[in-house]
Amino acid sequence: SSSSSSSSSSSSEEEEKIYKLKSRFDLGCTITDSNKSKRAGLAKLASSILHITLPKSKKVAMSNWHEHPSLSHTQIAYAARDAWVSAAIAEKLHECCNNSVFDAQVLINNLFKNEATLEEMDERAKKRKVAVLEFKELKERQKEMEESGNKENWSKEEEERMKELWSIMRELRPPPPPSFDNEGLGLPF
Repeated sequence: SSSSSSSSSSSSEEEEKIYKLKSRFDLGCTITDSNKSKRAGLAKLASSILHITLPKSKKVAMSNWHEHPSLSHTQIAYAARDAWVSAAIAEKLHECCNNSVFDAQVLINNLFKNEATLEEMDERAKKRKVAVLEFKELKERQKEMEESGNKENWSKEEEERMKELWSIMRELRPPPPPSFDNEGLGLPF
Protein backbone atom coordinates (compact mmCIF):
# COMPACT_ATOMS: atom_id res chain seq x y z
CA SER A 1 0.00 0.00 0.00
CA SER A 2 2.86 2.42 0.74
CA SER A 3 4.52 1.57 -2.60
CA SER A 4 1.19 2.21 -4.33
CA SER A 5 0.90 5.57 -2.57
CA SER A 6 4.45 6.60 -3.44
CA SER A 7 3.97 5.43 -7.03
CA SER A 8 0.76 7.48 -7.27
CA SER A 9 2.50 10.51 -5.76
CA SER A 10 5.43 10.13 -8.15
CA SER A 11 3.07 9.83 -11.11
CA SER A 12 1.18 12.94 -10.01
CA GLU A 13 4.45 14.88 -9.61
CA GLU A 14 5.55 13.74 -13.07
CA GLU A 15 2.24 14.87 -14.62
CA GLU A 16 2.59 18.25 -12.91
CA LYS A 17 6.14 18.51 -14.21
CA ILE A 18 5.04 17.60 -17.74
CA TYR A 19 2.30 20.22 -17.81
CA LYS A 20 4.36 23.00 -16.26
CA LEU A 21 4.45 25.88 -18.67
CA LYS A 22 7.11 25.42 -21.30
CA SER A 23 8.19 27.57 -24.19
CA ARG A 24 6.45 26.90 -27.47
CA PHE A 25 5.31 24.67 -30.28
CA ASP A 26 5.96 26.54 -33.49
CA LEU A 27 4.35 25.30 -36.69
CA GLY A 28 5.34 28.52 -38.41
CA CYS A 29 8.32 26.84 -40.02
CA THR A 30 6.02 24.49 -41.96
CA ILE A 31 4.75 27.30 -44.20
CA THR A 32 7.45 29.29 -45.93
CA ASP A 33 7.51 31.74 -48.75
CA SER A 34 10.55 32.21 -50.96
CA ASN A 35 12.55 33.01 -47.81
CA LYS A 36 13.03 29.57 -46.24
CA SER A 37 14.32 31.01 -42.95
CA LYS A 38 11.16 33.05 -42.34
CA ARG A 39 8.42 31.40 -40.27
CA ALA A 40 4.73 31.95 -40.84
CA GLY A 41 2.78 33.70 -38.14
CA LEU A 42 -0.43 32.52 -36.52
CA ALA A 43 -2.58 34.58 -38.89
CA LYS A 44 -1.06 32.87 -41.95
CA LEU A 45 -1.41 29.44 -40.34
CA ALA A 46 -5.06 30.19 -39.47
CA SER A 47 -5.69 31.25 -43.04
CA SER A 48 -3.95 28.22 -44.59
CA ILE A 49 -5.28 25.55 -42.23
CA LEU A 50 -8.59 26.83 -40.86
CA HIS A 51 -9.48 29.14 -43.76
CA ILE A 52 -10.26 32.00 -41.39
CA THR A 53 -9.00 35.56 -41.17
CA LEU A 54 -7.31 36.29 -37.87
CA PRO A 55 -6.89 40.02 -37.26
CA LYS A 56 -3.58 40.71 -35.51
CA SER A 57 -3.06 44.11 -33.90
CA LYS A 58 0.63 45.01 -33.89
CA LYS A 59 -0.12 47.61 -31.21
CA VAL A 60 -1.51 44.94 -28.85
CA ALA A 61 1.19 42.40 -29.76
CA MET A 62 3.94 44.92 -28.99
CA SER A 63 2.32 46.21 -25.79
CA ASN A 64 3.72 45.56 -22.30
CA TRP A 65 2.87 41.97 -21.40
CA HIS A 66 5.04 41.92 -18.28
CA GLU A 67 2.36 43.60 -16.20
CA HIS A 68 0.42 40.33 -15.95
CA PRO A 69 -1.59 41.22 -12.85
CA SER A 70 -2.98 44.16 -14.77
CA LEU A 71 -3.29 43.03 -18.40
CA SER A 72 -5.90 44.98 -20.30
CA HIS A 73 -9.11 43.34 -21.53
CA THR A 74 -7.74 43.73 -25.07
CA GLN A 75 -4.56 41.84 -24.18
CA ILE A 76 -6.51 39.07 -22.46
CA ALA A 77 -8.84 38.72 -25.45
CA TYR A 78 -5.86 38.71 -27.84
CA ALA A 79 -4.09 35.96 -25.85
CA ALA A 80 -7.28 33.89 -25.48
CA ARG A 81 -8.02 34.13 -29.21
CA ASP A 82 -4.46 33.11 -30.08
CA ALA A 83 -4.68 30.13 -27.71
CA TRP A 84 -8.03 29.07 -29.15
CA VAL A 85 -6.83 29.37 -32.76
CA SER A 86 -3.63 27.47 -31.92
CA ALA A 87 -5.66 24.64 -30.37
CA ALA A 88 -8.02 24.63 -33.36
CA ILE A 89 -5.05 24.37 -35.74
CA ALA A 90 -3.59 21.44 -33.78
CA GLU A 91 -7.00 19.71 -33.76
CA LYS A 92 -7.47 20.24 -37.51
CA LEU A 93 -3.99 18.87 -38.20
CA HIS A 94 -4.74 15.88 -35.98
CA GLU A 95 -7.96 15.21 -37.94
CA CYS A 96 -6.59 15.56 -41.44
CA CYS A 97 -2.91 14.78 -41.27
CA ASN A 98 -0.27 12.59 -39.76
CA ASN A 99 -1.57 11.34 -36.38
CA SER A 100 1.88 10.08 -35.42
CA VAL A 101 2.94 13.75 -35.31
CA PHE A 102 -0.20 15.62 -34.26
CA ASP A 103 -1.67 13.27 -31.65
CA ALA A 104 -2.01 15.17 -28.35
CA GLN A 105 0.23 12.81 -26.36
CA VAL A 106 2.88 12.77 -29.12
CA LEU A 107 2.87 16.59 -29.17
CA ILE A 108 3.21 16.75 -25.38
CA ASN A 109 6.07 14.25 -25.36
CA ASN A 110 7.91 16.02 -28.19
CA LEU A 111 7.30 19.50 -26.86
CA PHE A 112 8.49 19.03 -23.37
CA LYS A 113 11.43 16.68 -23.63
CA ASN A 114 14.13 19.34 -24.17
CA GLU A 115 12.33 22.62 -23.64
CA ALA A 116 13.28 25.18 -21.03
CA THR A 117 10.66 26.48 -18.65
CA LEU A 118 9.27 29.96 -19.19
CA GLU A 119 11.08 31.05 -16.03
CA GLU A 120 14.39 29.82 -17.48
CA MET A 121 13.71 31.52 -20.79
CA ASP A 122 12.72 34.75 -19.01
CA GLU A 123 15.94 34.72 -16.98
CA ARG A 124 18.01 34.20 -20.14
CA ALA A 125 16.12 37.03 -21.88
CA LYS A 126 16.78 39.41 -18.97
CA LYS A 127 20.52 38.62 -18.98
CA ARG A 128 20.63 38.99 -22.76
CA LYS A 129 18.88 42.35 -22.58
CA VAL A 130 21.46 43.67 -20.11
CA ALA A 131 24.24 42.54 -22.47
CA VAL A 132 22.50 44.09 -25.50
CA LEU A 133 22.07 47.44 -23.76
CA GLU A 134 25.71 47.56 -22.64
CA PHE A 135 26.83 46.52 -26.13
CA LYS A 136 24.75 49.32 -27.69
CA GLU A 137 26.22 51.86 -25.27
CA LEU A 138 29.76 50.80 -26.15
CA LYS A 139 28.95 50.79 -29.86
CA GLU A 140 27.52 54.32 -29.59
CA ARG A 141 30.61 55.48 -27.66
CA GLN A 142 32.84 53.91 -30.30
CA LYS A 143 30.90 55.68 -33.07
CA GLU A 144 31.10 59.04 -31.28
CA MET A 145 34.86 58.64 -30.82
CA GLU A 146 35.35 57.81 -34.50
CA GLU A 147 33.21 60.78 -35.59
CA SER A 148 35.12 63.18 -33.33
CA GLY A 149 38.51 61.87 -34.46
CA ASN A 150 39.36 60.38 -31.07
CA LYS A 151 39.48 56.80 -32.25
CA GLU A 152 42.84 56.30 -30.51
CA ASN A 153 41.08 56.77 -27.13
CA TRP A 154 39.14 53.56 -27.72
CA SER A 155 40.79 51.06 -25.37
CA LYS A 156 41.61 47.40 -25.82
CA GLU A 157 39.51 46.71 -22.72
CA GLU A 158 36.45 48.27 -24.39
CA GLU A 159 37.10 46.24 -27.54
CA GLU A 160 37.45 43.04 -25.49
CA ARG A 161 34.28 43.87 -23.56
CA MET A 162 32.36 44.27 -26.82
CA LYS A 163 33.58 40.84 -27.96
CA GLU A 164 32.59 39.36 -24.60
CA LEU A 165 29.13 40.93 -24.79
CA TRP A 166 28.69 39.69 -28.36
CA SER A 167 29.51 36.18 -27.16
CA ILE A 168 27.02 36.49 -24.27
CA MET A 169 24.28 37.72 -26.63
CA ARG A 170 24.86 34.77 -28.98
CA GLU A 171 24.90 32.27 -26.11
CA LEU A 172 21.68 33.63 -24.60
CA ARG A 173 19.67 34.08 -27.80
CA PRO A 174 16.36 32.22 -27.86
CA PRO A 175 16.58 28.65 -29.08
CA PRO A 176 15.19 28.01 -32.54
CA PRO A 177 11.76 26.41 -32.75
CA PRO A 178 11.58 22.71 -33.50
CA SER A 179 12.01 21.97 -37.17
CA PHE A 180 9.71 19.76 -39.17
CA ASP A 181 10.11 17.65 -42.25
CA ASN A 182 7.15 18.94 -44.28
CA GLU A 183 7.03 15.79 -46.38
CA GLY A 184 6.57 13.55 -43.34
CA LEU A 185 3.93 15.75 -41.72
CA GLY A 186 1.24 15.15 -44.34
CA LEU A 187 0.09 18.76 -44.21
CA PRO A 188 -2.75 19.91 -46.48
CA PHE A 189 -0.77 22.86 -47.87
